[in-house]
Amino acid sequence: MVDLLIQGPQPAGEYLGEKAETAFKRPSLKKLAKQELDITDRYAAMRLLNESKKSNEILTGLFYIDSKSESLNDTLNMVDGSLAFLNEKELRPTKAQWNEILADFV
Repeated sequence: MVDLLIQGPQPAGEYLGEKAETAFKRPSLKKLAKQELDITDRYAAMRLLNESKKSNEILTGLFYIDSKSESLNDTLNMVDGSLAFLNEKELRPTKAQWNEILADFV
């Protein structure tokens, strides 16, 4: 789903999808339309962003997701749960791990 923001007075006419106005701090910005987008199509997302740049539009929302890429937690090798619920043993590195960490700085 992509939201379209446009500067200036709201043009008359119909828009794709559902039309809704939203109050912004800058009254010159208006939310005009929501449109369905295949977020797995990289080229469609790039086309959409290029078209919005040419027409001076600001888009918000999710444009593209690569379903084959690793999650950020996996990439950073993080734990599955919240750090707030881990005990001291799970949070504190062993002496060997600590020495390995320090070796990177020496």
